[in-house]
Amino acid sequence: MRLTTKIVLGIIAAAFLIAIGCICYLSLNYDGGRKTGLILKEETAGIDISGQKVIEIYADTIPAKDGRGDKDKYYVIFDGLINIQPVTNEGDKGKLYIPEQLKEYLEISTVHDKTILRVKTAELLANHYKNGIPSPAAIRELNFTVYADSCVDIRSRVDGLRANVQGLKAGSINIDMLRGDLNIENCEADIITPAIRDWGSFVMKNSKTKVFNADLDYLQNWKIEQCDIDTENLTGSGNHNVEVQASECRVMNWNPKDEKASLNVSLGSDTARVVFP
Repeated sequence: MRLTTKIVLGIIAAAFLIAIGCICYLSLNYDGGRKTGLILKEETAGIDISGQKVIEIYADTIPAKDGRGDKDKYYVIFDGLINIQPVTNEGDKGKLYIPEQLKEYLEISTVHDKTILRVKTAELLANHYKNGIPSPAAIRELNFTVYADSCVDIRSRVDGLRANVQGLKAGSINIDMLRGDLNIENCEADIITPAIRDWGSFVMKNSKTKVFNADLDYLQNWKIEQCDIDTENLTGSGNHNVEVQASECRVMNWNPKDEKASLNVSLGSDTARVVFP
């Protein structure tokens, strides 16, 4: 074998080994990154929210001094799930469950029929990061479980929290999220109104509703699968595209927010009747 051939093969082998090493390094860092930060323990504590119709969830921001004043904020990663379930145990009726570890760092207040939960982010992280809060910092397993039996109205303003509604029969399901995925499955309600601000995906499967309300400005990546919907009420500004699956709904109403708004509808293989008022 010629010397030049050996050199070329050596370079190829070295490049291959370097590539494998980089992949392994990135994989380990990615997995490790998901495990870093404050991971709340599984033990839960119950909060009585009987008679409350609305739940709002917030997390305090942490101002960071960087020579330009207190305008900038620490970047905090929130990872968790709001799980909405039907009441199967009488003892869970009117209860909201949170991580036990979160209890002393959660401010709870009520306004009329609304429960407001506010995570004291700085205090919670300061207790975990003894040598100062890094940026980014992370709070993981920030999970909430809500047991509902009539109407659901949950508004999350915690960036990145996800929500899952499973097997629920209710008068109405209203879920408003901030940059987090929303899943509704095997549910039945008179009215379903989802919203996701900025980004996040919405999926509704195997569910039934008389009225489905969607503001397309707050529902950009969404999919409906094997659902029974009487009426879809859509609104929005700008240009929106909707693909209607087979037998997705019986009636679709479009109510633009302004004269520049438009809706492009792609129909599936079903026979359809389009009526203009």
